[in-house]
Amino acid sequence: MTEKRSETSQSLKIPRRQGKVAEGRFPRGRRAGGASRISVAVLFFAAAASVICAALASCAPQGADGPTSQEPLTEAAGTTAAASVGETTSPQAPQLPVLWETALRERAHSFDTVDTCGSSSHLQGICVDDKLEYMYFSYTDVLAKLDMKTGKVVGSVGGFGKGSFGTSGGAHLGCLAWYDGRVYGSLEYKDPGKKFFICVFDPEKITRVGMDMKEMDEGVDAVLLYEPTADFRDPLSDRILSPDGFAVNEQLQGHRFGCSGIDGVTFGRIPGAGNRIYMLVAYGVYGAGDWTSVRFDNDYNIIQAYDPGKLTPERLFRFTYERGLSAGYEDSELLRADETYYVFTGNTRYGVQNLEYEVDTGNLILCTYGTRKEYFSGASLFVTDGSREPEYRELEAGQHSTPASPSVADMVKKRAGCYADGDGKYPSVPHLPLLGIQGNGLSEKVWGASGVKAAIGGGKVPAKADTGIISLGGGYWYIADGATSVSLWKSDAEYNFTKAG
Repeated sequence: MTEKRSETSQSLKIPRRQGKVAEGRFPRGRRAGGASRISVAVLFFAAAASVICAALASCAPQGADGPTSQEPLTEAAGTTAAASVGETTSPQAPQLPVLWETALRERAHSFDTVDTCGSSSHLQGICVDDKLEYMYFSYTDVLAKLDMKTGKVVGSVGGFGKGSFGTSGGAHLGCLAWYDGRVYGSLEYKDPGKKFFICVFDPEKITRVGMDMKEMDEGVDAVLLYEPTADFRDPLSDRILSPDGFAVNEQLQGHRFGCSGIDGVTFGRIPGAGNRIYMLVAYGVYGAGDWTSVRFDNDYNIIQAYDPGKLTPERLFRFTYERGLSAGYEDSELLRADETYYVFTGNTRYGVQNLEYEVDTGNLILCTYGTRKEYFSGASLFVTDGSREPEYRELEAGQHSTPASPSVADMVKKRAGCYADGDGKYPSVPHLPLLGIQGNGLSEKVWGASGVKAAIGGGKVPAKADTGIISLGGGYWYIADGATSVSLWKSDAEYNFTKAG
């Protein structure tokens, strides 16, 4: 992968614009095309092998158009059109082995790293390769590699910085996904860098326990995500006292959609977008204290859809600790979403912790810490309906809310105006419809002081699925069920889960 060149002095600038839509200056990265071979563990497309081979052979790389001049950012998520979904460069996914059958045949029922492999915090995510040879565990600032045959940890990578919880310079390596022979993980640096990456690990380079990312010449790369970085930093209409003018981690002011960064990541399809596969990344969302009483623009779980065909060697840079700490960036390391999708669940503290695509149904599984506002259901598990295309409805940013306090109401309306266009109109954006699960059904009503009428269905996450879940197909899952342990589980059509072994 490309070694990162000298750091530029450029950084995202989002000045106010007379209380209207916040603007920013974030340069557009080079748009490098090119097809990549796909070997996704749980994604398959039923097609003849010869057709697939021909399709892959015909996908010639497209030239990059080079970095462009800086241009205004009206808003990252939802109100400006990103690249058309139809322009994606991702090829269709080939048919792959059915993993649940392998898991049952091999009696691969439970795994445990025994400890957190030298990390500073708890389990955040898990994934497996497409042969069920290795399982990977994210422990906030350490990635561990476990041999599924022997049950032993055979490799680990750290050096990202101690866990980010209240620690300047701390890292947060979150949800994991397997794709194209690589391990993908969400990686946050909230302070001081205020930057959000997808980190890409080459598993063949993870050869021993105790490896330090800073000492590795290759095997740990990353791409900087445009939308969450911009939305996290956005001051909206609030007064920001930080020297750089960006919103500050955990502080109530700013943060478009209450964006606290990213966590959930998976690879899958979106109904209505054909058979193309996207890298789907979910926002973290603030949801505690005043965030549940005076903010009404944080009731979505937001999912960005990125084209993995654009994760070319030219855009993936070797990750260094300095990249996370510095607000600067290279033009070419930015990746922009093809589309933003909205799931109206009510505010969930820190958003989707683990996001998983179920290949059998096309459903997305959203594992959260549960809704926090008293007038929402309290559910922690949400499932989108993979059989229905997104529904375009007005963006909800608090414009319909009914806060009890007049002073809060004035502040909420002013902030909501940051999401409207110059005429005060709110855009129509794609909402992913939810399923009723675990016998709860869908409840369509106006949800309390939010003033929003929506159909919400949800249930309870099984075991500790908010710290790790993998779909194996056939209704089978690997789910975290302890501080360091993972077991095989089975679900029914209503997403009631029972341990399978």
